[in-house]
Amino acid sequence: MSKKETFESWAIVEAMGHQRHVGFVTETTLAGAAILRVDVPEVGERQNHTVYVSPQALFRLRPVDEETALLLVGQGESMQPLTSWSARHLLEPPRTAEVIDDGDDDDDRPF
Repeated sequence: MSKKETFESWAIVEAMGHQRHVGFVTETTLAGAAILRVDVPEVGERQNHTVYVSPQALFRLRPVDEETALLLVGQGESMQPLTSWSARHLLEPPRTAEVIDDGDDDDDRPF
C-alpha cells in the first residue's frame, strides 16, 4: 500500500471565474470530499481569511516561497474576502431628510 501524499505550500491558486488567491495551501476534507484550503495571511490593511477551492474549479496552482506570497498579498494580488462587506447598514435606521420649516402651514418638503 502506498503512502498518501498531502500538499502543503505557499502558492498562487487560480480558480475558474477569474478568482485568484495567494496564501498557504493545504489539502483537507470538507463534506467527505478532498478540497484545497487557502489560508490568506493578514498583510497591511488586508485581513486574514480562509478560502476553500474545489479541485474541479482549479485552473492553476503555482507554488511560491513565503516571501513572494506575502508580497503578492500586500500588493492586492489575492481577492478580498466576502466578509469585508458588512450588512451593518441594513440594521441601522435609515437617515431621514431634513425638513425645512418655511413658517407657513403648507406641506413642508424635505430638501
